[in-house]
Amino acid sequence: MRFIVAGWNTVTAQGDYLEVVHLSSLLKDEEEEGGLSLIDEEGSFPLGLLTRATLHLQSEGFSVELEDPLGILQKINPTSAVPRVDKYIIPGKMLRSYQVAAVKKILMQKRGVVHLSTASGKTFIATAAIKTLNLPSLTIVDSVDLMNQSAMVYDGAGLKRVGRLGDGINELEDTTHVVAVSDSLISRLRTGDSSALKLMEQSEFVIYDECHHLGCSTWIEISKYIQAEYVIGLSGTPFSSRDTLSVRDLAIIGGTGEVLIHIPTYVLVEQGYLARPIIEFAYVDSPKLSFANADWHRVYKRGIIENEERNRDTILSAKLYLEAGRRVLIIVNSLPHGRALSKLAEEFGLDIPFFWSKGHPFYDRNFEKALSEKHALIGSPILDEGVDLPTASAMVLACGGKSHKKVIQRLGRGLRIGDFKDVLVRDYYDNTHPFLKKHSLERISEFRAEHHEVLGYPAKGEPIHLRT
Repeated sequence: MRFIVAGWNTVTAQGDYLEVVHLSSLLKDEEEEGGLSLIDEEGSFPLGLLTRATLHLQSEGFSVELEDPLGILQKINPTSAVPRVDKYIIPGKMLRSYQVAAVKKILMQKRGVVHLSTASGKTFIATAAIKTLNLPSLTIVDSVDLMNQSAMVYDGAGLKRVGRLGDGINELEDTTHVVAVSDSLISRLRTGDSSALKLMEQSEFVIYDECHHLGCSTWIEISKYIQAEYVIGLSGTPFSSRDTLSVRDLAIIGGTGEVLIHIPTYVLVEQGYLARPIIEFAYVDSPKLSFANADWHRVYKRGIIENEERNRDTILSAKLYLEAGRRVLIIVNSLPHGRALSKLAEEFGLDIPFFWSKGHPFYDRNFEKALSEKHALIGSPILDEGVDLPTASAMVLACGGKSHKKVIQRLGRGLRIGDFKDVLVRDYYDNTHPFLKKHSLERISEFRAEHHEVLGYPAKGEPIHLRT
């Protein structure tokens, strides 16, 4: 098999039928029809997967030849020189030791994923790297909120000529550092917009913020326009699973490179940078739902959204947390559930606003101010990422679910240190249906894998004691 580096982010494979079949087994999702494929009909695949593709074929007994006619591998080859990083490079802020280490990894390795938890200050890492390199940069984000937040941080850090692209804003002219919403960027690239094409050509440092989106078709398409020497991804949850990498996970590595640095959340907790989560599971045993009734949506509706005992515990828990002087964030996964909890809170004399969409009257206000006024909020999936959420010292995870990525993202919303050094978390062991029980056990497993303290749920019939 011959691999030819054909561009800044493209390798073309040339080989016989058997070699191509074995390569495709790594780069294609064979489990479902129409699944994601990272290799096209021309045999091209992302440059970030070159090493994995080579090792995969060699493990099957095939030889691999590599050609780099454009000299791209030499340009992006890591440097052994350890750079000096000024920990005071951002005015008014001192970079933490792990942030300095992350910036050094970026400067030395040039490409890859920075895997650090929510609230670890990944935007400051990106800012420090941009300022240190002093190269034209492009930051790609998934939402208008992230666009505005990143641009504000860049401006505040003293970066010159910061521009935005998204939500009707087009500041591509006379700018050096651009923050672009992915949908707006790809729509301009598809139409051959000259300013967007020029941006891709001139950006020497590309940052994918929340880079787990590189597994979707829009971001993969954008990656094909990249012509930068430095390409990094930032995410607290880059991959969909802790144990194995899916083809979508490989797309992230393909667009950026291997993981540059991963500091587990518990390490940052032990070092005093993040709040210590204490997670308590409450036992829920009613209503008993029939196993024969295996429709997931119906089970979720009956067992979680409309579960009176569970909802009552959610609001009573929030009330006790508030009485203990803590700010409370309740997480739900559906509009009816959030509305039901907000209404139930009123019956207990609590005013807990529910954030469901960007059209919510509180959405455009500063979250810190809103949480300071109300002391408790009910949040929907819009808070999973891309919202600069203030400190909450107590959380109620009323949403259920099992997704590794969602579980870690949602817990991350309570990790900023505020008035308390810990964050109290209420979750539920849902023993009302095998589906829900399985999901509860998977969440417990995720929390324990992150080395968080998980308190055992009470046995059936025993009272539930809440830590405040």
